Amino acid sequence: SFCFVVVDAAEGRVERSTVMLLQLTNVSVTSADITGLRKFTIYKVSVRAANEVITGSLEGPASNFVEIQTLQDVPSAPVSLSIAAVDDTSLHVTWLPPLAPNGIIMFYQVFIAESVTSVSATQNISANATKTVIKGLTAYTTYTAIVRAFTIDFGNFSLPADGSTDEGF
Repeated sequence: SFCFVVVDAAEGRVERSTVMLLQLTNVSVTSADITGLRKFTIYKVSVRAANEVITGSLEGPASNFVEIQTLQDVPSAPVSLSIAAVDDTSLHVTWLPPLAPNGIIMFYQVFIAESVTSVSATQNISANATKTVIKGLTAYTTYTAIVRAFTIDFGNFSLPADGSTDEGF
């Protein structure tokens, strides 16, 4: 059998210390799957031979730690979405990045609508921005906005937020 020690490289803490018993009918086995790790996270992994079944102890020296990184996945939803009027035809939309980006955020997509059935505007926003101004809206109208982030694909939408443009003069 082999003992795999997995350490979160950024935090320096042991994430998972697992003894994986492998049936060594073929001594050329050189890999195993380690599951339950966080997405898009760098880990340090070490392997050590064991004879736990017979002696109950680890037998061989541990290998050097090797850094590995789990793959990207879709992000969680952006949070803390809010809308404020700029003037009678524009709304300022802000949000915070997803709590679990699960990769490199490439861009955000903002949808704003007067009703659930009709989208009034859609904007793709740079990954390093968490705000935008939506222009060309109708005066004194309530709109609902939602935002989602993109890594390797789109993640979930944020919770919706409502805001109204100012009254026109």
